[in-house]
Amino acid sequence: MTRTLVIGFGNTLRGDDGAGQLAAARIAELHPDLTCFSLVELTPELADTMSVYDRVVFIDASVGIETLRWHVLRPSVERTQPRSHALTPGDLLQLTIELFNSAPQQVELVEIPASQFGFCEEMSIHTRSMIENFVGLFGETMDLHAGDVAYLVSAHVSDSSQSVIPSTAN
Repeated sequence: MTRTLVIGFGNTLRGDDGAGQLAAARIAELHPDLTCFSLVELTPELADTMSVYDRVVFIDASVGIETLRWHVLRPSVERTQPRSHALTPGDLLQLTIELFNSAPQQVELVEIPASQFGFCEEMSIHTRSMIENFVGLFGETMDLHAGDVAYLVSAHVSDSSQSVIPSTAN
């Protein structure tokens, strides 16, 4: 079985920004055999943890989209000094490779549509709906090999009004 790490991040005190954390918590409830982190932000220390997993899935809220987006990540090409408040999933992947000479076989970023970022703990109905759609789709990917995840996601698009877009992103 593929060792999978799920990392949901965002601020739960800023409405929809907490979508990544909520999605990771839901996945942890449904898949207790997985390692799932719900974090406010990404930190360099996660590189050590990532280095021993086959698949890492990052989940974050995203502004300006209406549907889920699911990307396969590549290491960041820019070599910048990691800063804890500005670390992206691509930066973290690059740091994992540089420090541990190792990387997961598959690293993915799931963007959940978000529009409400006021000081509150409530999420918009649309964001909550997209979280539940993602959690269901994520369960379907659990028994697949890394290369088959994009195939499943693209096949799911034809059966749903949901737009999940597998692509390569930095």
